[in-house]
Amino acid sequence: MYKKTFILICCLSLFSCQSPPISPDQTSEKQGEETTRLDTQLTLNNATLEQADTQGKTLWKIKAEKVVYSEDNDQANLTNLTGNIFKGDQLVLKIKADQGIVENDGEIVFLKNNIVATDQRNKAVIKGDNAEWHPKDDLLILKDNIKGIYPNWDLKANSARYLLESEKLELTGDIIVFSQKPVLQIKTQHLWWEIKPEKIIADQPVEITQYENKQPKSLVLASQGIFFLKKEMVILEKNVQYKSNNPPLQITTNLATWNFKTETIESEKPVTINHLPSQLNMTGNKGQLNLKTNIARLWGGVQGISKKNQSQLASNELTWNLTTQMMEVLGNVIYQQNNPKFTLSGIKATGKLTDNTLVVTGSENKRVSTEIYPE
Repeated sequence: MYKKTFILICCLSLFSCQSPPISPDQTSEKQGEETTRLDTQLTLNNATLEQADTQGKTLWKIKAEKVVYSEDNDQANLTNLTGNIFKGDQLVLKIKADQGIVENDGEIVFLKNNIVATDQRNKAVIKGDNAEWHPKDDLLILKDNIKGIYPNWDLKANSARYLLESEKLELTGDIIVFSQKPVLQIKTQHLWWEIKPEKIIADQPVEITQYENKQPKSLVLASQGIFFLKKEMVILEKNVQYKSNNPPLQITTNLATWNFKTETIESEKPVTINHLPSQLNMTGNKGQLNLKTNIARLWGGVQGISKKNQSQLASNELTWNLTTQMMEVLGNVIYQQNNPKFTLSGIKATGKLTDNTLVVTGSENKRVSTEIYPE
């Protein structure tokens, strides 16, 4: 059970328009302070409200420009308030708001208009129009026009729940997260922001747009994603689609790690790379794309087809320069050309699939095999 303590720091006036006049004796007893009641309603100016636990430790402390108590003293209406929320002896959260209501002996505090909550441990700032503070649950619920500020990151959402004990922020509804480095915009409908380990978990479909010189550079869609803010990387899962403007390509897979520092995308699951200008489509059991060098690599069950000339390629490994379209293919190479129609088999191939200039080579143990199909 909580113990409630209300402390009046400075009572400039306690007044009512229908109150009886105060006698000189009363004035003297209050040392110059004016006190009066309208029925059982009480108004305090420049007051401090405080709540402590059973051990006497302060749970929260609120200073308000004006406090008006209800007739049954079960509710206190606050104007222009600032509040401090404590965990043990540590100040963990500072809150500001235009209005507030303290109910049920401080078990719940409602806040309204221009709400700003700042966590003193991690410097995260959360803003909103309406909020509820539940001291017993260490829970702050915010609704309407949610904005968050964190070093290098800003966010918007329809509603939020902040868990003080674990320093976790849950966001719901039309979420937009902005990153300054790398320059990203993230959209989703639900996510958890674990502030202490600096991790964002988007457990619903997520859309990521990367910008360069204020212009969209790439777009990623996925069913869910985990962002590691310190490492500047994201792990994307299920129905992952990566679309890039430079180089112009598409990548599809069910698992991808996008590292913004190294500018690489890696997948340990089957992946397809579609290079749009050359109309080349390559697949493998796993792959990597280096966005700095524009070089893609595929491993295991590599297959590819040129939609322009219907040439096909299969191998164990592929290194593909997306800028020059040069390829190096290794292991169980099979190259099939459509016009003229023939098939070459070897252990290695180099060249371009786009213009049928692949050169297939063998070894002493395995020579090149050629099959020609006369029309």
